[in-house]
Amino acid sequence: MKFPKLVVNPQTAAFVNIESNKTDEYGGRESVLSAELKCNFQAASNIEYKTDRQPINIAAKAYFDGDICPDLPFITSGKVKIYSYEYQIYRGTKARNIDGSVNYTLLELI
Repeated sequence: MKFPKLVVNPQTAAFVNIESNKTDEYGGRESVLSAELKCNFQAASNIEYKTDRQPINIAAKAYFDGDICPDLPFITSGKVKIYSYEYQIYRGTKARNIDGSVNYTLLELI
């Protein structure tokens, strides 16, 4: 069964550097993906709170068509450079179709 694409015609150039979820013996993280990709970019500010009531300001969201990093089951850290601004990845979401394939990847940026 073919599912409709929810991220249509991405045009914004983004340099994405995604780091692994595991740290090495020195506390660093290995780069899993470092690539120039196209995304739909939405700059909007909203505040979320961690469990310890510490505020996090989400500055933007970047939507990518498909699974940009199939090597990782979930995305937790890395950086994205869009329009000469560098953002840190706060949360990554892989939106799945009912057959388990990834429709789009959402990166929430701070």
